[in-house]
Amino acid sequence: MSTLTKHECRICGCTEDHACPGGCGWADKTHTLCTGCAHLVEPLTALAETMVSATCNLAAGRTTDAGGVYRTCMDALIEMEDRVVGPGAEPTEDDPPPPLLVEADRVCEALEERARPPLAYRRARQLRRRITGHAGGSPRQRAANARRKGGGR
Repeated sequence: MSTLTKHECRICGCTEDHACPGGCGWADKTHTLCTGCAHLVEPLTALAETMVSATCNLAAGRTTDAGGVYRTCMDALIEMEDRVVGPGAEPTEDDPPPPLLVEADRVCEALEERARPPLAYRRARQLRRRITGHAGGSPRQRAANARRKGGGR
């Protein structure tokens, strides 16, 4: 997973020095989500969950339809791209693709190149973490870690 620089939106990659077109501010205290992308977290998380579920099923052998999983992930990537940069928009050399889309593309690449489902699954989980802003682990694991550190119920 690419490392976020200080004050960089985890969805579109904007910074304090290079804001979204039309301007934006920070939607969270950590300055990792801009106001232009805050409304996208829920739908993008659902798309990432689709990729996680599909790649997990392939990696675990619950399905052998690698082509179907690839199509599912590509459809999710295309919908993410439409939501983040706009339908039909193409990044230019001066305007590189947002980090989120680069990570989503890496999921599809892992499925495309030598059909590597475990790698695709790991990359899909990393993508989901980028979108949600969670450090990782399942909600149950995060709650257990918080209890161990004295911050949980």
